[in-house]
Amino acid sequence: MIVINQWVDYPTSVPPLNCYLFTGDKTLCIDGSLVMGAGNAKALKNACPETPHIFGSMVKNNDLLGLYLTQYGGGLIGAFMVKNHWPQPACLNLIKQSSNELYQHAKHHPHIIYHLPYPAIGKGWLTESEVYPLIKQLPDNVAVYK
Repeated sequence: MIVINQWVDYPTSVPPLNCYLFTGDKTLCIDGSLVMGAGNAKALKNACPETPHIFGSMVKNNDLLGLYLTQYGGGLIGAFMVKNHWPQPACLNLIKQSSNELYQHAKHHPHIIYHLPYPAIGKGWLTESEVYPLIKQLPDNVAVYK
């Protein structure tokens, strides 16, 4: 894991060998889209407006995952879940699950660079010291932005 002291800059088209992640929750709107109204989830939605419907469908079909990935442009975009419902604080167990799933994917795809906002330290109401033990095992092809 490499820590970068800046915010993720979400592209409108993801270049090959890159995966841009947002941290979020599993709350769905009435139309089935994923709630992406704040923080880095909103930033990705602004860059890629169809993402709420893409991830809403994925969460609706399997809400047991912590990490959701899909092809977008030449690369990938993904949801790194930190909460089950948007007004709640982040859940350490869900962050651990998401981190473990990202670890497995990143280790199996070392040629891909994963761009991850530091999980749960903004709208998740947790501190870096609470979250760090759960993400410290991420491999060096994961860039964590704060």
